[in-house]
Amino acid sequence: MLFRFLFLYGIFLILMLPFAMLLLSAKFRTFLGWRKTILSLLTILVLVPTILALIAPTLLQPRWVRFTHKSQKYYSQLAQGCDLVLKQYPLGTNAMPVLGDGTNVVDSFRKISGHDPSLPKIIRDLGPSELFISSNHVGIMVGVRDFGINWQAQEGNTNCWTMTINTEGPESAVYSRTNN
Repeated sequence: MLFRFLFLYGIFLILMLPFAMLLLSAKFRTFLGWRKTILSLLTILVLVPTILALIAPTLLQPRWVRFTHKSQKYYSQLAQGCDLVLKQYPLGTNAMPVLGDGTNVVDSFRKISGHDPSLPKIIRDLGPSELFISSNHVGIMVGVRDFGINWQAQEGNTNCWTMTINTEGPESAVYSRTNN
């Protein structure tokens, strides 16, 4: 953690040097005076790089990493939003068949734009590109292939639902709930 901070501080310090050099020019020194020049240099060379080094790791994290650090309360609210979507968009005539073995239809799903204003706010806030809905599954594609979120009944036990996240690595569960 300290190494990362010092590394980022060094990068931002180097980026601030051209601004510091401007303050050291004779024209600025005479205009600002020594006291304001020193305060400005301290601000540019200490305060600004420190603040940037502290907030940069958060800003540079991928969206899926930030999603995996949410609270269980947040996941519960997102699951409730997915439950609303399941009720709001029942499968009907516009459902697309999903083929199992090539001959029998295993399930049908409905594809919905992520920009649909009728989606629950918690889902819209994720910035989804599209949603895939079936009788026991809501799949949310966040961004343009950033990551996927699945809220689905466990196979063989439709009372137990699990929220998983799909990223570049293996799928991982972030929340689970049992319905009575």
